[in-house]
Amino acid sequence: MRAPQATAGLPTRPAVMLLAILALSCGGETEPPGDAAVAGLWNATVTIHGQLPLGGPVACSVSWAMKIDDFGTPGAPDLFTVVPFTPVYSCDNGYTSPWEYKTYSFLVYQDSSQVVFLTTSRLDTFLVATLSGSSLTGRLGKYFYQDGTFRATRRSGADPNLQPSMFAVFGSDNMEIGDTSRAAARTEDGYLRELDTLTITWTSRSPAYATIDDGGLMHGVSPGTAWMVGETAGLRDSFLMTVLPPAASVEITSAPDSIIVSDGYLMQAVAKDGSGQPLPGRHLTWESSNPAVATVDGDGGVVGRSPGTVTITVRSTVVSANRTFPVLPKVASVTLSSPGIVVPLGGTLQVTATAKDSAGNVLTGRPVQWEAGSGDGSIVTIDQHGLVTGVTAGPAPVVATVENVSTLLDVTAQMDGPLTATALGEQHSCGLATTGHIYCWGQNALGQLGPDAAGWLGANLVASPEHFSVIAASGSHTCALNTAGGAFCWGYDSFGQLGGTPSGTGRMVAVSGGLTFSRLAAGSEFTCGLSSGSAWCWGLNGLGQLGRGSDDLLTHTAPAAVVGGQAFTAIAAGDRTACGLTAGGQAWCWGSNETGQLGLGTQDNNPHSTPVHAAPALTFSAIAPGQHRTCGITTGSGVVQCWGGSEGLDPAPFDAISGYVEIAAGGTNFCRVDGAGTVFCWGEGVFPEAPSRAMSGVKLGTGHACARQVGSGRTLCWGETTYAQLGDGSAYPSGPVEPLGQP
Repeated sequence: MRAPQATAGLPTRPAVMLLAILALSCGGETEPPGDAAVAGLWNATVTIHGQLPLGGPVACSVSWAMKIDDFGTPGAPDLFTVVPFTPVYSCDNGYTSPWEYKTYSFLVYQDSSQVVFLTTSRLDTFLVATLSGSSLTGRLGKYFYQDGTFRATRRSGADPNLQPSMFAVFGSDNMEIGDTSRAAARTEDGYLRELDTLTITWTSRSPAYATIDDGGLMHGVSPGTAWMVGETAGLRDSFLMTVLPPAASVEITSAPDSIIVSDGYLMQAVAKDGSGQPLPGRHLTWESSNPAVATVDGDGGVVGRSPGTVTITVRSTVVSANRTFPVLPKVASVTLSSPGIVVPLGGTLQVTATAKDSAGNVLTGRPVQWEAGSGDGSIVTIDQHGLVTGVTAGPAPVVATVENVSTLLDVTAQMDGPLTATALGEQHSCGLATTGHIYCWGQNALGQLGPDAAGWLGANLVASPEHFSVIAASGSHTCALNTAGGAFCWGYDSFGQLGGTPSGTGRMVAVSGGLTFSRLAAGSEFTCGLSSGSAWCWGLNGLGQLGRGSDDLLTHTAPAAVVGGQAFTAIAAGDRTACGLTAGGQAWCWGSNETGQLGLGTQDNNPHSTPVHAAPALTFSAIAPGQHRTCGITTGSGVVQCWGGSEGLDPAPFDAISGYVEIAAGGTNFCRVDGAGTVFCWGEGVFPEAPSRAMSGVKLGTGHACARQVGSGRTLCWGETTYAQLGDGSAYPSGPVEPLGQP
C-alpha cells in the first residue's frame, strides 16, 4: 500500500487511519462530469481493501452502498453522507461480521490529482482516490468501484426523496407577560437530511395572549394560551404556548460560597408569587457579570474560568436575584511539612500539607483529604487533621489530596527502641525494647499480641501504661514484669495461667497476690515466677506442674508457693514441667515425668507436685525443660547434658563439646550457644538452620527461634512462620530475618 499524496486544503488529522488508496480510471458507461450541477441522488457500491479499525493488522474489506449528494464547487469541501445497505466487513483470516457503523459523514476535497473522502463523524476512517490526469476537473459525477475500476454513472430525473417530507415546530411551553422566546422549526427530506433554506411562515392563533413575528420571536401579551403555527412547502405544524402572570420574586436556593477555576456548580432558583408560593415551570434566565471569570448556562450551571469575583443573576421577566462569590485559583501542587516520617508504634506525629497555585502562591482554606496507603489502616492511620498513628511495624505511604492534586508521604511505623530480649510462644513472638515497651507479632486469635492489637504481619505495641523489664511466653500467653517487679499477663486464659482476677482471654491482667518477682517462666498452660528466691506458680495443675504438693484439674488463678523450701536463682518452664536452679547450681524439677524429663533416671505417669532433685550428680549454670526431655549446661565445663525422651533417662552429654553458655527449649526443639556466639539447634521437628553469625539471648517457640546479633544488637528470627511469627511480614518458612520495626 502506498501513502497518499498531499491534498490542497486538507486539514491536519493526526488521529486518522489510512484505509486504502484506490487507483481511479474511467470506463464503461460514463457521462462526462462537466460544469453542470449533477441532479438527483446517486447510488454506488465501493469495496475498500486495506487496514480497517476492526480488521487489525490483517487485510480486510468493507462493503457499503453510498448515497452521495452534489459535490458543489471544485476545490471546495462539501458534505455528503454514506448510508450502508446491509454492510459487512471480512478479513484474510476468514472472520466476517456485520459492519458496526450506521452512518458516515464525509468531507470531500478535490484538486487536479486527487479526491479525498474524509470522515467527519469518525476520525479513524478516510479514503483517498487518485485520479488519472485531469479528466475530472469539473464537477464530479457519481462514481462507484467495480471490478477494480471506478465507474461513473448518473440517474436521470428528479429524486422525489429530495422534496420536504417532514416538518416540526417547537418552542417553550410557557412564558410570562412581557417575556420573549423564539420558536424553532426543522424540515427534512426523504433521506432525513435537514433542509435549512426554506422559508417558514409563523402565525399565532390567539394574538391577544401571545404574538409571533416572521422570525419566530414570540411575545407574551396577557395570561392565556395560544397555538403557534409554522408552515412551509405545504407542510404545517404547531405547538401550544401558555402565557403566565409575572412572578413577584425569584429566590436562589442553591449557590456556591466559592468555586475553583475549571470546576462547575449547578445553581438553582425558584420563581414565587406574591404570597411567596413557588411557581414551578417558570422560564428563568441566567447571566454572569463577568464571563471571563465565570460563565453560566441556561440551566444555572456555573463554570469558573479565571480567578476573580463574579455575580450570577437569575431573572424571571421583571424580577431577579443574584449571588456574588469568588472564583479561586486552581491547585497546582501540594507540598508536605516533611517528605517522610518515622512514627513510633502506638505513637502519633502531626504532618501538614500546603496547597499552591501554578505561580507557587500559597492557597489557604483548601481542605486536605488524608488517606493511609495501607488501606485498612493496619500499618498506620491518619485522621483528617493529618495526625499519623503507628499501628503495626512496616512502611506505609500516606496520600494528601487537595482538589484532585495529590502528593505522597513516606511513613514508617517502628518500635521506639532496640529490642533487648525476646519471648516466644507456640505461634507468636514478643520483644522487650530498651524503653520498657513490649512489641508482639504473629498469631493473635487468642489475644497473644496484647489488648486491641490491630495486625499480625508486623509488630504491635502491647498497650499498657507500664514499663517492663522481664518478659516470658509459652503456648498462647505472655507475661512480663514491670520495673517494680509486678507481674502482668495477657493472651489465652483457659486454666488461669494469666493469674489475674477477673481473668479473661485477650485481656491484660495484673497477677493477683501483690507479689513482686525477679524472674518469670511460662509453661504451656501455667506460669511461674521467683519472689525473694521462692518459686510461685499459677494455672493448670493436672500433672503437679504448679509444685503445690498436690495435683488437681482445677484452675488456679492466684500464685501459690512451690513446696520444698528451696531458694532459686533461676526458673524455667517447659510444656508440663518446671525446674529451678539454686545458687549452687542444683536443679530441682516438678510436674510431668512420663518421659523421664525430671532427671530421676526413671519415667512414670504420676504427677510430681513436689520438687525433686534432678540429675543430682551434676550442677548447672542454665537449664531448659522441653516437652519430652530436659537439658542443662553443666557448671564449669559448659557441657550440655540432657535426659528424658527416646534418647535415655539418665543425664548424658549431648556431644563432647564444652564451653556452651546458653540453652533454650521450645516444644521438642532445643538450641545451644557457645562462647563465640555460635548457635546450634536440634529437635524432633523440621527446624531451619540457625544464623551463621554470633548471637546471644536465644529463645524458642514451638517451631521458631529468635536471638540478638552480637555487636549490632539487632534481633533475628528463623524457623516456622505460618502465622508470621518471625515478624518480617511473611507467612512462608524462611531463613534468619529481622522482625520489622526495629529502629
